[in-house]
Amino acid sequence: MKQFPVHLIQLPPEQFSYGRSLNVGCRASTGEFIVLLSAHAVPVGETWLETLVKNFDNPQVAGVYGQEIPETDCNPITKRLLLAHWKNKTQRVVQTTDATFKNPGSIIKKNVWQKIPFNQAVIASEDCLWAQAVQHAGYTIIYEPAAILVHSHNETVGQRYRRHYREMYMHNTISQRKMNWLKWLIHATHALYHNSKFIVANRYQPSWIFQAVLESALIVLVATNLALTGDYRDLKN
Repeated sequence: MKQFPVHLIQLPPEQFSYGRSLNVGCRASTGEFIVLLSAHAVPVGETWLETLVKNFDNPQVAGVYGQEIPETDCNPITKRLLLAHWKNKTQRVVQTTDATFKNPGSIIKKNVWQKIPFNQAVIASEDCLWAQAVQHAGYTIIYEPAAILVHSHNETVGQRYRRHYREMYMHNTISQRKMNWLKWLIHATHALYHNSKFIVANRYQPSWIFQAVLESALIVLVATNLALTGDYRDLKN
């Protein structure tokens, strides 16, 4: 990357958090708008940036994000989840209370970030926490489905466990509730059914059924861990 005319900022691994890296980059930016784009995320088409920016016609808009689609080599479990998540999200939405936000491909206003930076202490979901904070301050978030981004992960078992842990932990943190183990058991059962159905319907290798079982087992394992520890971050302290 050093061969390109960019200002490359590197954080020591021990200082890294998603929120801190975002704040460091935002602080170094000089424009009115800040583009947040993950290294492994690829915008679709030549008008992706323009499509997002045009939503800032209202001064109360703090951030805009778009739709995500899987990579061509995406594994069937992640592919099914992404396609199901975005399937019915075809209309532009002005979010005043829904704190959904996606940092892998989005734009925020710098003057809003200066008032409300990203939370540097959390292990994940810093984007949703930021959206929640700006909405409480009277701003809105826009979902723009016409801005499409290719973004997915093919993860190892260990990476999948850690992702489930981060997501469930932060789900509890954002909702400020203890782990509902039964809810996640039901979720894991539904996931196994729909993943298996998708694998068979799309004629993937039978070995992916085992991976679907493993995926649901990981969900139950993480939920059990968090239920026993009662672990979540108290945002009030």
